[in-house]
Amino acid sequence: MFGKYFRQIRSNKNFTQVYVCQEIISRTALSKFENEKNSVTLHTAICLLNKIDMSFDEFLYVCNNFKFQEKQLILAKYFSIVDDLSTNQVIKIIHLGELYLKKQYDQLIFDITVILKNSLKFQTIVPDNDSDNSEILIIWKRLAEMEQWYLIELKLINSILFVLPREIAYD
Repeated sequence: MFGKYFRQIRSNKNFTQVYVCQEIISRTALSKFENEKNSVTLHTAICLLNKIDMSFDEFLYVCNNFKFQEKQLILAKYFSIVDDLSTNQVIKIIHLGELYLKKQYDQLIFDITVILKNSLKFQTIVPDNDSDNSEILIIWKRLAEMEQWYLIELKLINSILFVLPREIAYD
């Protein structure tokens, strides 16, 4: 399935097979991939996508008929609220997250739902040291135990930093 979409995108962008496969794979291997007769490694796929100026996320979006997959939709909406934090938007994302979690558990979607519920709580009251942020502390504990943080974890930390106790936030 991916090869078919890759061929379609490559053709739409007017890139030849010769241009795309330069120093990545043979033209024959590219042809087999595009005709669904062979697959390529993840490294090769990323190199091919770079050659046609497309991110992996955009490629998956195109493969999904120009729609976000359910989890990606929640993530995109969540990270877009940084610019426009309206209560209605937050409530909609919480609802999407809860619906998703009823179908299947996902730690990231669970964390986002908890963070958003807490952000609503802090929008309606003045945050103080007595506020119950135990769910946020559970998220922080899980993140703090990680050996390495990646972009998604940094975004989560950025989202909860304002409710963490000072001694944790300053660490």
